[in-house]
Amino acid sequence: MFAKYFLALFATLFLGPGVGHIFLRQYRKAFILIGTSILILIAAAIVMSFTIDLSSVPREYAAMREYLKNLMSQNTNLMLMINLPLALVWAYAFADIGRGLYDEYKEYKKTEGKE
Repeated sequence: MFAKYFLALFATLFLGPGVGHIFLRQYRKAFILIGTSILILIAAAIVMSFTIDLSSVPREYAAMREYLKNLMSQNTNLMLMINLPLALVWAYAFADIGRGLYDEYKEYKKTEGKE
């Protein structure tokens, strides 16, 4: 009975916000959470693209890895601005699933006492 909530929590943890809501058949919330996450990632990609000088991007794989490490270390504030909204969406997804679990548990206890 409560296993679906724990499955939803694990799905959210490993696959991202909104996926757990699909297991709970809360499709509207799932669509909103997944869509919000995608919009945050698109906005982050657009903002990051403005910080890149295309003439300085290397063509070799090994040099590209080093270039990306340097790019991320030079833009730590930007990385925080990207990760903070995603963390908030994830936290909301966890809290919403937990609230649903708590509400169902309260309802279960209420009906258990009446029998």
